[in-house]
Amino acid sequence: MVYTQVATEAIADIPVNPPLEVSLEDWERGWTSLAECTFLALAGDEVVGCAGLMLDPDRPDRAEHSLTAVRRPWRGRGVAKALKQATIAWAGENGIRELYTWTQRGNEPMRRLNERLGYVVRNWCTSVRGPVSLR
Repeated sequence: MVYTQVATEAIADIPVNPPLEVSLEDWERGWTSLAECTFLALAGDEVVGCAGLMLDPDRPDRAEHSLTAVRRPWRGRGVAKALKQATIAWAGENGIRELYTWTQRGNEPMRRLNERLGYVVRNWCTSVRGPVSLR
């Protein structure tokens, strides 16, 4: 339900080139977070947003935000903020001392939200694409 109602639309809007293609199998294998730290925003029976955490396998006191996503008609209404705050609260209550996230250039609303919530930029990643000559 989350994949079909929220994730496919949000993944299509991630500003990367080439666009991401995430199948349901890929979603279930690597994009979902732990059930106990996954939060959904509902409007009636409809899922309009999701957020969660994936625990860092090397450091039990650290976690990465999984996809924080909100359906297009619900964006700009504070849904992502509420979801991200729920994950932060869960982390604090469960011994997580450090959270991190990756947000692409071009997704300025999420970057601004992260900054308002106290996240700081520690690293920049740059992707370069071009032909490789093979001998």
